[in-house]
Parts: sequence; C-alpha cells; structure tokens
Amino acid sequence: MTKVFNHEQFGGIQVVTLAGKVMFGATQVARTLGYSNPQKAIRDHCKSDGCTNRSVIDPLGRSQMVKFITEGNVYRLIARSKLPSAEKFECWIFEEVLPSIRKNGMYATDSLLDDPDLLLKTVTKLTEERRARLEAEKKAAFLQAETEAQAEIIEEQAGRLTYLDKILQSTDTMNVTQIAADYGLTARQLNEILKEERIQRRTGGQWVLCAKYHGKGYTKSYTHAFPIPTGGTKTVVNTRWTQSGRLLIHEVLVARGIEANVDRSLAA
Repeated sequence: MTKVFNHEQFGGIQVVTLAGKVMFGATQVARTLGYSNPQKAIRDHCKSDGCTNRSVIDPLGRSQMVKFITEGNVYRLIARSKLPSAEKFECWIFEEVLPSIRKNGMYATDSLLDDPDLLLKTVTKLTEERRARLEAEKKAAFLQAETEAQAEIIEEQAGRLTYLDKILQSTDTMNVTQIAADYGLTARQLNEILKEERIQRRTGGQWVLCAKYHGKGYTKSYTHAFPIPTGGTKTVVNTRWTQSGRLLIHEVLVARGIEANVDRSLAA
C-alpha cells in the first residue's frame, strides 16, 4: 500500500514498503530538493539496485508507474542538493517520518484522518516520543561536553602539582633548611617566624616545640654522636619535620602571604 506523507513546506511524498524496506517516490524527492531535471538527478546520483518501479493509483484513479528509491538513495540526493532547505528535509524524513513508520506503521494516513480519537492518540504518542528523544539527545550532548571539558582540565593540570600536593604525597621528613628553601627563605628566617608564631622556642642551643604543639607528631628527633678533638664524643640532637609538621608550617606561611616557590611559578 502506497502512503502519501505531507509536509507544509515540502508537500506530499509517496512512500511504500517493499520486502520490509521503506522506499520513497524518487521524482517527488528530487523535485523537492531543487533538481531541475529529476530523472537525470536520479540516474546520476542514485544506485540502480536501490531503485524500483511500482504501479500506483493517482488521485484521478489512474494507474501509473512510479519509481521508488531506498533511504540510501534519498540521502545521496540530499547530500548533493544545493537547496538550503535540504537539511530541513533530511530532518523531516530521517527524524520524523522513518522513526514513526517503523514504530507505528503509519504516518498521517487516511485511516488516521478518518478516526479523530486514533489521530489524537497517535499525535500525543508521537509528541511524547519526540520530546523524550530530544531530551535524551540534549542530555547526551551535555554529558559529552562535560566529559570533554573535564578531560581538558585534567590534561591542563597534569604535572601542575601545588606545594601542598607535594607535601601530601610525601612521607619523608625534612630539616628546617630544606623546608625554608622551598619558600625562598633561610633556615634562620623560618625559625624566627615559627618562634613568633609560638610554635617553637630555643632552649640550650636547640629549637624545641612549645607545649601546645608537643607530642602531636609534627617533628622527629635524631641523635648524632661525633668525636671531638679533646677526646670523647659530643651528642647533637637534630630535629626534622614530618608531613603533618610541614603542613603546619605551610599554613602559617600562607597566612603570612608567603608562597612556596612552586606555587608562585604556577601562578605566573
């Protein structure tokens, strides 16, 4: 059975289903796409194995032979059309007509027009399907854009670790000279800052934590013994800062507006 699908801009297009394949009136498609010589356009652009002739009854009741073409040939004519409206025609055929035929087996046929209830149900169903499809496409496009944006951010930030990141990744202890150098300071300057912040105090030639910070794992002490010229040995206690201690120092320095060298270079 041949059906005529109507569009307010493109007019009517004959469609028939043969051996499970949906085929379109070739001359109507070519003329709608602006080809001045539809028959030549069909010969030049359509594959012969996607064309077939079929007898149809015209509005006057006469039997006429009409050439029908497959979806692939319709697309070939669209691709070579120079009309600006070709893209809109493509959307109508491939996004509305074909999906509706495959799902419902009908598209504005006489049986629909003769049954208002069926027409209303069909239109409602098609509207809901189209809305759902558009929402799904919109969501997919958003997710794709979001994924691409995240990938760009990850790629951009790869290798751009802040000093805080480096502290969190390290489990080694460091002495005050090493830590100070990371901020462009000397050991003496850093020790004085920590003294002003009442984090440490100097006792017997050695820096020790104040009571508030003592026993919280901020530092580790290592005792070293070495010989002296007069005989015997001398013992020296070296203090090294742990990961949590370095975090404490980092917070203090940042609060004072002192950035690590790494962070300054990243901001530059």
